[in-house]
Amino acid sequence: MKREAALDDIAELIHRIEPGLPRPRILQVVARTVAARPAVPELLSVLQNDIRFLTSGDDTMPSSLAGIIDQLIHEGATTLKRPRCHRCHEQRRLPNRRGGHGICASCYSLDRRVHIECSRCGQRRKRRAVVDGQEWCGTCWEGQLGQVEAVFRTAVLGSGCGITARQFETVAATVHSTWKAGAILRLSLELNTRSEQWFAQPAAGSVLFLRFHAALEKAGVKVTPVACGRCGREATLANILGGLRCCARCYSASKRETCSQCGREQVLVLHAADGTGICQTCMKKLPDRTATCIDCGQRRYVAWNGPDGPVCSKCRPKHRIDYCPGCQRQKPCLFAGTSRARCHECSRRKETCALCGTQVRAATRNDQGIAICGRCSRKPEPCSDCGRHRIVVGRAQGKPLCDYCYPKDPVSFRDCGRCGRHENLQVADLCQHCAADDELERLVPLEARANSPVAQAIHDLCQDAKPQSILAAARNSSMGLLRSIIDSQIIPTHEFLDHAGADQATRAVRSLLIDAGLLPYRDNNLARFEEWITRTAQRITDPQQRAAFVQFARWRHVRELRKRKSPVHSSLTTSRRRELRLVMELLAWLQQQNRALVSLTQSDMDRWRANGSAERHRVKPFLAWAHANGRVRSIEILRKPGNALDVAGTPANERAHLLHGILDPGCTSQVAVRFAAALVLLFGAGPQQIVELRVSDISTNDERVYLKLGNEPLLLPDALVDLAIGTHENRMAPRLFAPTRDTDWLFPGIRTGYPLSASTLIGSMKQLGVSASRGRTGAMAELAQELPPAILARLTGNSTTTAIRWSIAVAASNARYAALAMPATPLG
Repeated sequence: MKREAALDDIAELIHRIEPGLPRPRILQVVARTVAARPAVPELLSVLQNDIRFLTSGDDTMPSSLAGIIDQLIHEGATTLKRPRCHRCHEQRRLPNRRGGHGICASCYSLDRRVHIECSRCGQRRKRRAVVDGQEWCGTCWEGQLGQVEAVFRTAVLGSGCGITARQFETVAATVHSTWKAGAILRLSLELNTRSEQWFAQPAAGSVLFLRFHAALEKAGVKVTPVACGRCGREATLANILGGLRCCARCYSASKRETCSQCGREQVLVLHAADGTGICQTCMKKLPDRTATCIDCGQRRYVAWNGPDGPVCSKCRPKHRIDYCPGCQRQKPCLFAGTSRARCHECSRRKETCALCGTQVRAATRNDQGIAICGRCSRKPEPCSDCGRHRIVVGRAQGKPLCDYCYPKDPVSFRDCGRCGRHENLQVADLCQHCAADDELERLVPLEARANSPVAQAIHDLCQDAKPQSILAAARNSSMGLLRSIIDSQIIPTHEFLDHAGADQATRAVRSLLIDAGLLPYRDNNLARFEEWITRTAQRITDPQQRAAFVQFARWRHVRELRKRKSPVHSSLTTSRRRELRLVMELLAWLQQQNRALVSLTQSDMDRWRANGSAERHRVKPFLAWAHANGRVRSIEILRKPGNALDVAGTPANERAHLLHGILDPGCTSQVAVRFAAALVLLFGAGPQQIVELRVSDISTNDERVYLKLGNEPLLLPDALVDLAIGTHENRMAPRLFAPTRDTDWLFPGIRTGYPLSASTLIGSMKQLGVSASRGRTGAMAELAQELPPAILARLTGNSTTTAIRWSIAVAASNARYAALAMPATPLG
């Protein structure tokens, strides 16, 4: 029977007794009051067996029926009777029960005020506490609380648990710092009478004793381990059977009864008025418990009757997604859709970690069920699969698996709760495909795509994206900015993104919008450099000096950078910022000396350079420009001669060994990184020079492959041909959701229009064992010995001056080596 039909039958039965109320109004009250679906058929069964509950005022009626009667009386019912309190016999709300009978709040409070003969003082007073069958009055209990430390010491040392004085101090410090005084006193009194029995069989102990037992074990006291009182298994003991604490397995076994449907011995979850019941499996097969799910379209067990219709248990997690204010993330929440929404992690109460003693939410528990925090539970162990010493996230047949191996092991695979795929599942028991679909739907829902071109463009870009990429993007910090853009339903500009955060925080979203055609391309490094000049100049208070600073920066640096055909890489703007900061230091120093720029003398410059950074010679271009514009007299700045080139790089035999590993077909590193490392080891190409290679720099002629590092194309050896072609064909640029094929750069970067950064390439080559600086030095030194400077410059892309410096440095190094190798000739 479906819920709606059962509610309708209940309303019909009530309407027969109370015909003065409209039947639709009765149905509305019943549906609102009986919110839990499993209670509907049980309530109908109760009324069908004895309809007199509606008018007799019986205090044994179900609380849901009492709530319905109370609501209908407020609606004007005159025949229905509220249940009478079992103690005072008044017709009131009965929120409490005593022995199966309902009692009102006043009587419940009176029942708790029991006067007893105190077991300690013998006087008749109001009961304060009951410990092990002994009743205590408030006066005696408060008196013992005042000396609880002495009572606790006497009880523990006299319990016979074998604790030493040092161990007791450790346990006492833990107990007194984390327990309430009343709990310590209760435990002490229990130990005085039950210590021998409880230490022999910990399962017979109280909850306080189990906490105390865990503190003893942590302090190193040898005590009997806590085990199930039925099966003897060491597990969490959350239940009691026959006076002994037991595990969940034994407790469930003791509660099994014969199911009236299947006849098997099972735990019954639904009971009828006649005392029979059915198990969970049979309950889910009842006609009124199944319906067609509004999400998946399958006829399954109804886990939730949503506002749009029934939802099955596999689709239910999707409807529980909400914003958790605790962790500030969108995830499955309890009380989703209300102001009390909390995710499962944040809703758990904090407990004391059994290992470190901090108050945190438990990540796991030990064999005694005591909480262990995430930091203490994630201890590195040797992974049984890869052998590396890493954090264990799962186990297969008891063997530890790290976070890299566990998702690949079949033990972590389960069926997706929506589509049935068998793989390592994500949040809410969904596979990567279904979880990615949900993430994309939350980011760009249908109504947002209809109103926002940004949302529609992002949705189109993600159609071919891999689920892993979408899930990884959902964890990216840039998603907050992207969501705000979509919610605002405006097309952003570069200026909007400039004010939204630093370049690293906005570049992923900026590249995504450029790829989608929503933003025009812009040289972002150059634009930010110009904006930095304007912002930095505001710190100069003197108007004339500020004008000189801005004019020089734009004439020398901005004008030069704008002439470049390729995008400005960050190292160029970083170097120019450093030069301009030195100019700022000079102008600030002049202001401190109460001097104008036009009055700067040679002695002033020498004094300023002597008391600062060795790089202060870099203000020479500024002074030359200022002199040409009549702002300063002629100032001479001499730069210290630079050090000679160091030709001690990676030796030839080591480079040959590295190159052999790079060219090995079994090498699993990226083809582009291997090709770049080979260029460094063979031709001495620099990382910045490599990343600025364009697609047009690789050419073929008569089945030969050429690479243009300098002015002349360089014929690549046959061993590098496959790497060059592989790099040329796999130019996938990483983006926020899905990589895109770059049409310009041979080594595309994460930002649209920019190549890979040199620092990223250096780090990737380091994973291959190749040091970019030492490898390049060794290769250039060898080439400088074999080639004239002019040819070396044309083939490698270096300037002729640089090639000559390499030749001179190699010749000088060889001369020093020859002098050292020459045998000493005795004098005379």
